[in-house]
Amino acid sequence: MAPTPTPKPGPVTPKKQAAPQNARASGALIHRIFNEYRGRIESRALAVGERLPSVRAMAASMSISNETGLRAYDKLAAAGYLEARRGSGFYVSPRALEVGAPTPSPRWEGPPSPGSWDHLLQSTGPEGDSA
Repeated sequence: MAPTPTPKPGPVTPKKQAAPQNARASGALIHRIFNEYRGRIESRALAVGERLPSVRAMAASMSISNETGLRAYDKLAAAGYLEARRGSGFYVSPRALEVGAPTPSPRWEGPPSPGSWDHLLQSTGPEGDSA
């Protein structure tokens, strides 16, 4: 009996991937939603403890996907503006106003004093010798 030839595979069709501009557009949209809600929280248009619309309701009102809405809410939660309560939704975090407060920049104290870096030059290695 003659061996049965193994069939040759057909042409490989590449898998469809989302176009890069769609990923960029989605990221820009998430950023825009983030900035919108952050502004509303920082201006106190949304009160601490206030419940936000569900992801589905927010997505439907903005004509966006639920995934994009959820990613925007998650970004706000990661930044400290929202807190997620399992089975209940997203709420304005009690520390939201602390997050939005500008942090003072450190004052310039001038250049380091002479000799303040000497300890770095005189460090020793694990054997007690100079590094």
